[in-house]
Amino acid sequence: MPDDIMLVMRSVVIEEGAFLGLVSSAVEVYGKETAGLLIGKRKGNSYVIKYAITYQSAKRKKTEVEIDEISETRLHQTHNLISRYGRVGDYHSHIDKQESLTKCDRMTLVGDGEGVSLLVIIKKASTGKKWQYNTKDKKLLGSIGREYWISIKAYYYDHIKRKIMKVSIRCPYIRQLNRRSIAQNWVD
Repeated sequence: MPDDIMLVMRSVVIEEGAFLGLVSSAVEVYGKETAGLLIGKRKGNSYVIKYAITYQSAKRKKTEVEIDEISETRLHQTHNLISRYGRVGDYHSHIDKQESLTKCDRMTLVGDGEGVSLLVIIKKASTGKKWQYNTKDKKLLGSIGREYWISIKAYYYDHIKRKIMKVSIRCPYIRQLNRRSIAQNWVD
């Protein structure tokens, strides 16, 4: 097992490009799940996520998303050839009511055992809310206009404790997004 996997992860930083990819992919296929790769770098005991790249050929359903192994391998290989950043994990979405990892999600995270896994929860909204970090539940949440309510949670598998851990998330871009949403009057 690589030494860097043994380090305790303390936080995940989601940069603007990754945030846009996460939210856009969940909104685009609303009603079905989405999934993709997280690209970035490890910095101390944190992951900095630069990009979220959607698996476009995934078979999507309301409660699951199936990723073709050949397409996944092709995307990983291509990315390794063209980017200076590496794969730091993956993400997927849940629609409406499921706000935690499913049994299948947990098995995949333990089986993969490397990097971070982001869960993006998307629901229909009737009001707009500013983006914020909920320290109690360790999640980033807010709305996209008055259309969608989004929350993002980060998990990793702790090899020492042998359990899945939730970690804090930072996203500096939400300050800019909140200023824009107030100016455009789409938050209450």
